[in-house]
Amino acid sequence: MDNQKQQPWPARFERRLHIVALGESFDVDAFLAGSSLRPDFVWKRRGNGPTNGLEVLLSEEQVVPMHKQEEIAVAYLRANREQLRALAKFPGVEVLSLGLVCHLRLDVIGCGTGPSATLMYHALDSGVGLTYNVTLEGRQVDPRPIIRGLPKGPSYSFERWEGTPLWRAVEKAVADLVQGGDLIEENYHEFIVERICDSLRRRKKAIVSQLSR
Repeated sequence: MDNQKQQPWPARFERRLHIVALGESFDVDAFLAGSSLRPDFVWKRRGNGPTNGLEVLLSEEQVVPMHKQEEIAVAYLRANREQLRALAKFPGVEVLSLGLVCHLRLDVIGCGTGPSATLMYHALDSGVGLTYNVTLEGRQVDPRPIIRGLPKGPSYSFERWEGTPLWRAVEKAVADLVQGGDLIEENYHEFIVERICDSLRRRKKAIVSQLSR
């Protein structure tokens, strides 16, 4: 798995049908040395906190109906039950979770979801927890910027800077601060990065002047 050490943190990590295992003292290499599981992504002290972990991606499609997600998940849980049980009990593993994604239309104002009896049985039988992530389909299929209204402030477009070199530089700086314990994100991550990008744009002349000295 050495080739995975240099992989960038996956975009939209929480919006994927996947199984993740993580923990601060989880020795990923030691587990994989004796396991037949082959994760798609491995991290060591990367991501949203000081953890080590692995991800098994169950589907590469962006939008999968919930019933199809359950079918895919149940098939994987059945086929890898013993390996997942071993992973759940492995020293240092604090979280072992199957993440499903609930896709909603932009005009939906609320939702409620939960696993079928079959999925719940196989998840419990394998020692895997369940997490439901909600995403709006329009964010992925609509190329126009999506404007979110934020409490006590104006509306901002989180799509204006996303994917630009400036966005990537600021996002990495914020992630490094969070990982090092120097910053606690109490607001939406993309909102923080977007506001910093906007602030840098407004002070562009002064910044360029300082950098040219």
